[in-house]
Amino acid sequence: MPVLLQRAWGPGRRAILLGDRPGLLVTVDGSRFAEAALPAAFTLADDLGAEVQLVRVDPRSHDVLQAEEDVATSLNGQVYQASSAIREYMDGLAARLRQEWPSVAINTRVECSDSVNAITAATEDSQTALVVMATHGRTGVQRMTLGSVADRVLQHGRAPIVLVHPVPVSTAAPLDA
Repeated sequence: MPVLLQRAWGPGRRAILLGDRPGLLVTVDGSRFAEAALPAAFTLADDLGAEVQLVRVDPRSHDVLQAEEDVATSLNGQVYQASSAIREYMDGLAARLRQEWPSVAINTRVECSDSVNAITAATEDSQTALVVMATHGRTGVQRMTLGSVADRVLQHGRAPIVLVHPVPVSTAAPLDA
């Protein structure tokens, strides 16, 4: 069951959510785990008449990417493969989702930074009404050692967050009644 988290102490963003075309920001990282948040996000977007922005974070800085592009350009114009792989993934995902959800407007965005800063910056820059992301739901020692991107986005960002905890899908055939 997706969970909506809204800060009680933060400024209200209700007007943004209930506007003519609210924006939902959905984080993806190329994994099936992160993509498990997509059905909840697109169902919500369809119900609200919202636009979805798919965001992928590349942890390399802009300076590193520029240096890699400069080196690749000097080597017979070869394009740096990691950057093009991210762009191909985002374009392919958007194309697939446009077929499944033709009534939902979809944009893609690649941010270069650490995950938390990139997600909160993209949220503020695009006036996002809701952030939708998958979460592992770790607690205790696991959470202390591994951290939680969702928790830090909630702490540092201003938009409410919808968290989706993916569950494994059974591959067993259903039993006949």
